[in-house]
Amino acid sequence: MGIFPFFEKEETIKTEKPIFKEYAYDFENNTFKTRNGREYLVYRDEALKIWIYKALKTFRFKHLAYDDAYGAELYRLIGKAKDIDIVKLEIKRYIKEALLVNPYILEVSNFRIFENIEQNEVSFEVKTVYFGFDFTQEMEFVNG
Repeated sequence: MGIFPFFEKEETIKTEKPIFKEYAYDFENNTFKTRNGREYLVYRDEALKIWIYKALKTFRFKHLAYDDAYGAELYRLIGKAKDIDIVKLEIKRYIKEALLVNPYILEVSNFRIFENIEQNEVSFEVKTVYFGFDFTQEMEFVNG
């Protein structure tokens, strides 16, 4: 009871987010997965992996079909910096900015960036409202 007993205490209405879902995706063949000839949905962390993959592959501000909050700005790194340490910091920043707009993603951390002649691959941990997972993606358009 508050100091004014004639006022009812406001109840905070907690609204739960709907379960996150995406169509199942075949990353190797860059197409939707099918069962019996039909696309199907996956849920929670499995769906978030697909969302992350697509968000990092989509150039932010380049497609009218997407909101300005969707996508990554990794394309801005092409030919811009010669210092690999600066490139790594920018990769981390752009990935965090791209992913943390999703309310189901709570944290992106522990980045590991591997370089070799053929590819730039980035791995990181994703903490979600469900559980979390490690995520790895090739950044073929980023070169230092």
